[in-house]
Parts: sequence; structure tokens; C-alpha cells
Amino acid sequence: MPSAVHASGASPSPPASPVVAAPPPPPPPPAPPVAGDGAAYDVFTAPFNCSPLDDKTFDAVAYINQIFPSEQSLSSIDLVLAKLRRRVRTMDDRIQENLRQQTDRGKNNATQLESVTRAMQDLVGHIVSIKEKSKESERVVQDMTRDIKSLDYAKRNITHSMTVLKRLGMLTMAVNQLKEHAAKRQYRQIVPLLQAIRQLESHFRSFRNVPKVAALLNSLHFIQADLRKQIFELFDSAFTSQAQLQPAVDRPTLAEACLVLDGLEPSGRLQLQDWYSSLVLREYRSIFNGKDELTSLDNVPRRFAWLRRYLKSYDDEHSSVFPSAWRMDHELCMRFCTESKGGIAAAAAGVKDVKALLKAMKATVEFEGYLVQRWRGGDSSGAGGDAEEPTAYRSMSEALEPALGPYVESEDRRLADLVGRLAQAGLAVDEGNPSVLASATELFVTYKELLAQVAKLSHGKLLADVAGIMGKHLDRYADTLNGFVRDERRGTVPADGWRELATVLNTAQYCSVITGQLREKVLEKAAASHRGSIGLDRQVEAFKAASMGAVKCIVRSMVDGACEGAWANMSRIPWGSLQSAGDASPYVAMVTAVITGAVPVLAATISEAAMFRSLCDKLAEAYPTKVYQLLNRCKPINEAGAEQLLLDVHALKSVCSRIPVLGDPESQPTSIFTRVLNKGFGKLEVLLKVLLTPATPAEALVTTFMTVYPEKERTRVAFAQVVELKGLKRSDATACADLLAQRLASQVQQHAASADQTGAGAAATNATGALVAASAAAATAGAQALADAAAAAGTQFAVKKMFGKSSS
Repeated sequence: MPSAVHASGASPSPPASPVVAAPPPPPPPPAPPVAGDGAAYDVFTAPFNCSPLDDKTFDAVAYINQIFPSEQSLSSIDLVLAKLRRRVRTMDDRIQENLRQQTDRGKNNATQLESVTRAMQDLVGHIVSIKEKSKESERVVQDMTRDIKSLDYAKRNITHSMTVLKRLGMLTMAVNQLKEHAAKRQYRQIVPLLQAIRQLESHFRSFRNVPKVAALLNSLHFIQADLRKQIFELFDSAFTSQAQLQPAVDRPTLAEACLVLDGLEPSGRLQLQDWYSSLVLREYRSIFNGKDELTSLDNVPRRFAWLRRYLKSYDDEHSSVFPSAWRMDHELCMRFCTESKGGIAAAAAGVKDVKALLKAMKATVEFEGYLVQRWRGGDSSGAGGDAEEPTAYRSMSEALEPALGPYVESEDRRLADLVGRLAQAGLAVDEGNPSVLASATELFVTYKELLAQVAKLSHGKLLADVAGIMGKHLDRYADTLNGFVRDERRGTVPADGWRELATVLNTAQYCSVITGQLREKVLEKAAASHRGSIGLDRQVEAFKAASMGAVKCIVRSMVDGACEGAWANMSRIPWGSLQSAGDASPYVAMVTAVITGAVPVLAATISEAAMFRSLCDKLAEAYPTKVYQLLNRCKPINEAGAEQLLLDVHALKSVCSRIPVLGDPESQPTSIFTRVLNKGFGKLEVLLKVLLTPATPAEALVTTFMTVYPEKERTRVAFAQVVELKGLKRSDATACADLLAQRLASQVQQHAASADQTGAGAAATNATGALVAASAAAATAGAQALADAAAAAGTQFAVKKMFGKSSS
């Protein structure tokens, strides 16, 4: 091992002294970089930025030992010291140089900062100077342009003044011309003059405080008022008291006067329309607003005939007098409708004659249609087009609708008699559509005719009232259909019997669809304000319910009625004394005959495939349910009887599975049908498999029950049925009850332990154990007590009470 020296701050020992032995150094640091010739890259020649002295893990003792690996190498210690001193001097020189550079750089930075500050101050001074010069320049420019602006304002004011003076002169001239033309009744020249005056007058509304302008405008208003008065006097003299034109009247002058009124204020046109309408309707009021016979309901068409005659006279003589844009004839028609609705309603009040009411209503609706057609341009050259018709045109029929109560009552009675007669007609089918009853087609044909008749008369209250009585009698007809299928058919049902039931089903479906269409048709024809009071949804649902009632009746007739003899035969078989099982029992053949005889007829008659599929699903559920119920009438059942019943159930399941195929040989049972059928017969098969097991030993019967029955159905009630059907003795029933209680308790304990293993809480586990113990104790005690009490009542009764009461 090479010797080492102390890493201290003192001078090294003389050469003669032995090398001081240092304690074993720690593991040496990584070797320093190697020079090109393989020698150590020491601190003497290494650059300052990569000297070994900069390493945080530098070990001075190890490095000295590396420099002086032996005692002979200590002879060069003076040379090493000299190199170190030179290295230190070089480092000191570098440090001083860096300090001088930093000092000089700080001085330079301060000088530069001061120079930048002075430059910024000079820049700010320049900006302020430029700002002041720009303001001075702006003042100079304003002084230079002040006179120019003043001249511009003067020019603008002079131009405006000249324009105002020019317009004032034009207005003055126009007013004077208007006064002259008005005096001469030269209306043709006045029309364009009024348009010009209206435009000029709008420019002087802000000058009304100027006396001359105010005087001119007042003069204009006086002239216009005189002109309007003059025109009304002209029309008053041109028409007679009967609203006829005078023989020598100048029609073009009247037409020009109307155009003059258009040029004046709108109130002049409205005033002339009111005057003309009042003049025309004066005669109408005198004729039809009295107390004589002409105001009666029978004379309502004469009111309309009077207006038709006058409108014809208007088209021939008066239409050229009034501008087409005024629609003077339609203004007259609206006034007529407004005044007539009260008289018509008063004439209809208290009238009970349905024919008279319908005649008046029909005439009113036809006349309103004529007015609407005229408004749209059908009978006149006036511009009607697509404009919305006046609401007043429908006011007369709306006023007459409340008086049509006797008509609604008569239709109510007619429909009531019809539905009663249809109910008495029975199950006769329609000749054109044999799949439904003739009564249904007759009813809806009557409804169609009634709806067409009422839609021509009203789209409001009358239509809503008639829709209400339609719904009322549809409910009655739905009750009639329900009466046909209220009771199931019993005994031997012929093919016609099944066909009749299917026809009722088809009729109910048909009525449901047609009633929905009737509802949409009524809503389409009804006014928007009355659609909320119209609804036949309840009747649609009533017919759907009737169709489902027909399906249920068919199912009851097939399962309970037609198979009544087969179930009686099943109940008479001594199932408790059979010795062996053989072929299918006779009742199976009887049920098969009912199914094969009824299903093809039903499939051929039922018009909707969906309803036939629903019927098949109901039958697949009803037959195994019926057999399950009848097992209680077959007790006791021994092992041979259970085997025979199991064979019969398989035969019945095979027959029932062919029900869809009997209806359509090319069809296949649906998944719903198959699932329902397997569920029903599967319940029977499970019960009969348990009944196949002998009652003794009890262990075998309980084991079979726990094995065959699904876990959710392993209840005391289910086992009670097994015991009751087997007819066990009291002792056997008690033993089975005790053993079942133990098995059920063990099953619950296993479930509790499994739940505890999968992370269930301790509280839940304790509660489950307590429940198991209590259930087992109660079952055992109840079974023993009831078994003792059965001595006087009989074994079967004791078994029934034992399991029935303990389950509750």
C-alpha cells in the first residue's frame, strides 16, 4: 500500500522524516481525467473551469497520495510547492482582473444610464415644443378660416331661406288655386293639387309660430273643410232617399269628388262610407226591423234576397262612382251582417221547428259563402285576392247557432233510436264486409252523412255539439258489443258460434279505427276556438277495451265453456287408486277436439293477425292455469296417478303448442307464445314430478321437492299443496313438515354464511341467523300443535291448516 500524508494546513515534514501514516482512507473517488499520455490530469495544468478542486467529492489526502505514491516521490515536493504557488498567483491575478473589469463595467453602466436619462428629457422637451407649435398652427388656421365659415353659414341660411320662400310661394299659389277650383267644382284639377299641398304643408309644420304661415295654413284648413262639406252636399243631392242616383247626375264628377276625399283627411272617406251605408240600409231597417211577419224565421232568405238585389244594382250603377280601393260594397255587406245577426237571432229564439231552423241556417250559410266569394273577387272586379275575409261575414250563422238546440236534440233522438235498433239486430254480418257486423257499418255511414251535413252549416258550436252526441252514442254501441261477449259459450259450440265471437272482435277493432278517423275529420273541420271541446279519445279506448273483452270471452268459451265436459271427466277419474299409467286420458281427446275445431274457424274469421297472436298467447296461458286449478279436485293422487297426469299434461302441451299452426300452417309460434306456454306447463310438470315420489320415507319426498322446485318457489305453501294432493296421513304430514322446516332453515343458514364470506356486515349476518332460528322454531312448533289438533278433524284438514296457517 502506498503511504499517505496528513491533509493539514501546516508545511510538510522534511524529506528525512518518514511519511506519516494516515488511517485507511475511504473508497477513492472516481479517477480524475486522464491526460493524453496516460498521466494524472492534476491541478497544475487543468483549466480553471474544470479543475478537480471544483468537485464536491474532492479528497485532498487521496489526491496527495496519488501525487506522492512512494517515499522516493517526496523528493519532488519542492517542485510541487512551486507549481502550487504559481497556480495560486495565477488565480489571484485572474481574480483581480475580474474585479477590475466588474468595477469598470459598473462605472460604464452608470454613465450610460445618465446619458439615456438626458436623452429622454430632451425627447420630452421636443414633444412639448411640437405640441405647442401645433396648437399655435391650429389657432392660425382658425383665424384664417373664421371668415370662410361665416360665409358658409350665411350661404346656407340664404339658401334655406330662398327654399322656404319658394315653397311658401308655391303653397300660397296652390292654396289660391285650390280655392278657385273648389268654387268652380273642378275636382279633376283639385286631386293633384291636394297631393302637392300635402307635401308642401309638411315643410311648414315647424313654422306655425310665424303669423303669415299660420294664417296661410288656417286658410287652407278652412278651404278643405268647405270642400268636404261641398262634396257631401253633392252626394246628398245626387242620391234619392231610396239610395238611387238621380237621373241627371254626373257620375264622373262624383267619382272625382271621391278622389278629392281621398286627398283630404281619412275621416272624410270614412264619413262618406257611413253616410252611404246608412242611406242604403234605411229601407232594409224599415222592412225587416218591425214587428210584422217579415221579421219571422221563415223570411230570413228574403233578407238575403234584398241585399243580393241591391248588390246587383250597385254593380250596375254605383260601382263606377266609388273607387275600387274603397270596397264600398263590402263595407255595406259588413254593416248588413252586423245589423242582421241580432234580428235573425231574435227570430230564431224559441222556435222548435227543426225544419225551419235548418232552412234558415242553410240559407244563412249559403249567403255568407256568397259574400266570401264576392270578397275574394269571384263576383266583382274589386281586388279581393288572398286577403283575409272579414269576420263579420260569419257573424249571422254564429248568432243563429245557439238557437239550433232543437236540431241537436232531434239528431240525438235519431241516433238513440238507431243504436237501439242496431242492438236488436244482433250479430248479423255486413254483406259487403262479412268480417264485421252490419250494425257497425250502418252506424258509421249515418255518422258520415251527419258530419257532412253539419260541416256545411257550422264549424263552431253546432259541430262541437253534434260531435258530443256522436261520442255519446258510440259509448252505447261499445256497451252493445260488450253485451255480445259478456257471457262465455258453453257446451258444444258450433263453428258459427266461434265465428260470431270473432266477428264481434273484428267489429270492435273496426270501430276503434273508424272512430279515430272520425275524430281527426271532426277536428279538421272545426274552428280553432272549438277544437278543445271536441274529443273522441275516450270512445277509441272504449272500443279497444271491447276488443280485449271479446278476446277474453273467446278464451273463457274455449277453456271453461266448451271444455266443461272434459274437465268434469278429468275430475271423475280416481287418481288416488290408479295402478299404472297408460295412454292419454279421454278428457285430453275432448280438449283436443275443442282446440282443433275452434282455432281454424277463429283464425279464418279474425281479420287482424296481431289480434289472433294475442288470442294465442291468452290460450297458452289459460289452459295450463285451468289444469293447475283442477288438480285440487283430483286429490288424492298416488304415484301412478301423478305419472298418468304427467303424460296427459305432455299431451295437452303438444296440442296447445300447435294452436298458431292450426290457424296458419305456414306460421311459426312467436317467442312470447312459446315462453308463456313453457312457463305454464312447466309449473305443472314440476308439481307432478314431486307427486311421483312416494310419501315414505319423508326424506325422499322433501329431497325431491327441494331438488325439483326452483329456489324461489321452495315455500311451505308449495309443499302444503304437494302434501294435500298426495293425501298423507297425520304422522307422515308432521314428519314431512319437520323435515322441510329443517331443510329451509339450513338453506337460509347457508345463504347467510355465503353473504358473510362475500363481505356482508356482521349485523346483517346476526339478523339472518336469528330469523332462521325463529322460522325453524315456529315451523316445528306450529306443525306439532296443528298435527295434535288434527285428530278430530281428519288428516287432510290438518295438513291443509298446518301449512296454510304457518305460511301466513
